[in-house]
Amino acid sequence: MVENLKEHSLIAHRVINDHVHSVGGLLNIAYTKELLLSAASARQKYHIYLDDQRRLKQDEKKTQKRKGMMEEITQMKAKKKRMEEDIRVLMKSADNNAEKAESQGQLSFISKSNGLRRAAKEKERHLETLERQLTDKLKELRDTP
Repeated sequence: MVENLKEHSLIAHRVINDHVHSVGGLLNIAYTKELLLSAASARQKYHIYLDDQRRLKQDEKKTQKRKGMMEEITQMKAKKKRMEEDIRVLMKSADNNAEKAESQGQLSFISKSNGLRRAAKEKERHLETLERQLTDKLKELRDTP
């Protein structure tokens, strides 16, 4: 019986059982107006309780969804920052290779420089895509009630 009852139900059951034993059995219970009103409103109280529980679950789902979106936005911002740093490093390396090619007169450095610039441009395209996704996520977060 204990496994099938929730805590509130079990406590209420024990209180009723204790009262019945304290008055000497079911036949000795005084059925007052307050007792009858309480019994009549029990179903209404139960529905109010269920509505509150449903509302709490919905609020929890919204909170979890919002938390998940915030986490995703944070990850996207970190990825954006890493990509920006990668682009900066690639461009700096490309500039250094171009300067070496100019000072030493070797075309292999120009080839390396061009390869690094192509990689930087590719990362810039990925960065633009990421920024659009991030903007969309921020807008979705703002529009979420």
